[in-house]
Amino acid sequence: MRAAGMMRRIAIWIAIAAASATANGQERLELVDSANYYIKENRLPDAERCLKSALRMEPGSRQNALLLSNLGLVQAGLGKWDEALESYSVGLNISPSSTVLLTNRGGLFLEMNRPEECIADLTRALEIDSTLMRPRLLRATCNMMREDFKGAEKDLNVLVCDTTKDDVLLAMLAQCKEISGNRQGAEALIERAIKASPSPRYYYDLGRMLILDEDFDKSRSIVNEGIDKYPDSGELYLLRGYIHRKRFLPAEAQADREIALRKGVDERLVDAWIPKK
Repeated sequence: MRAAGMMRRIAIWIAIAAASATANGQERLELVDSANYYIKENRLPDAERCLKSALRMEPGSRQNALLLSNLGLVQAGLGKWDEALESYSVGLNISPSSTVLLTNRGGLFLEMNRPEECIADLTRALEIDSTLMRPRLLRATCNMMREDFKGAEKDLNVLVCDTTKDDVLLAMLAQCKEISGNRQGAEALIERAIKASPSPRYYYDLGRMLILDEDFDKSRSIVNEGIDKYPDSGELYLLRGYIHRKRFLPAEAQADREIALRKGVDERLVDAWIPKK
């Protein structure tokens, strides 16, 4: 009889524990859903609160790696970089091969100006999955920031193909190629960037490179096209004035000099390109 009574009590305890676990699991799920909602609504403090509560409910769950990744993103968005770094690092202790956590922490290291740690995390993520795009782009960005343009170019060459229409990628690769001495390749990429998403910066860069090639006819054509689209871009008048100067048209050069100054170009730069008569 005593054994039977003990078995009944154990059965009751198991049932209570199961019911409690089910209730806790449902509450945790609701907290995660709430956090996702708050993230979409940009209510980051509320999202942080819900994620921390969900983590406390099951501190030993391996699913916490994903929650910690989301928590790190939220904390980074709130400017809590040290806390975000801790969240990512704890998540990686749970799931050391998580490319999401490695990429997120690498991106945070980039924001914190810690390039060596950034490169280490992003390289590890790419060793796990070489097809990932975001860690490759972040690594290229980090390498450009630390002036390792050859390293950046290797990653950008993977990201940029003949059909790429991302003007930022095209411009980044163009910068690397120009610095490495391949100005012709850089010009072709900037031309593609202009077709993908025109901007005065791209017209200026292409015009400047063509001037360095002493191709003044094409440069003038590009610069005039840019001025037609962006008449408030003082730097484009600066280039046109320089072209007029090189073509022995002093009156036109001085006219563009005055326009460039009126539109806010630094006088020292203007004096260097188009000296005052």
